[in-house]
Amino acid sequence: MSWIYLLLAVLLAAVIFYLAKRSKVNETTPRGEDLFEMAEELTGSLPQDDLVLLVKNPYWLHLYWSLTAEQLASLAEGDGYPSLRVLNLETRQQQLIPVSAESRSWNINVSPNESYQVFLGKTTYEGDFHLWQKSNIVTLPAAGPMGEDPAWQPLPLSEEGIAGSSPIDW
Repeated sequence: MSWIYLLLAVLLAAVIFYLAKRSKVNETTPRGEDLFEMAEELTGSLPQDDLVLLVKNPYWLHLYWSLTAEQLASLAEGDGYPSLRVLNLETRQQQLIPVSAESRSWNINVSPNESYQVFLGKTTYEGDFHLWQKSNIVTLPAAGPMGEDPAWQPLPLSEEGIAGSSPIDW
């Protein structure tokens, strides 16, 4: 009986070896450093001086940006720090968010069903804000179910299905 187990183990090992040899990774598949180089190429291809604001959900915004050489040189002077000024266009309230010089994206917690615009700049230690870039304007959706929209009325149901229009015989 033990010779059957031995035979099955040898057979299983041979099948695994055959499949592993047959399914070699394609030589053009990027690995390790190649992936980092590809990521640098992709992020480096963003237009300079770009600030993009996106809606993630009713409570969160996502912002990403790129800095020019002049803006990076301005940070090197050491007289301030990069910051985001978040403006609620409905209430006109502002929020100042300090960010690190290495950051290139940020998530911002906000109130639903309102419009926002974000400004990227340098805040000096005296409190002055020097504008570098301003984002697009976004409006967040309401939180929770939207209710009935007159543009999207429910379809009438009948014995035959949805108004008898189904080509499938149920």
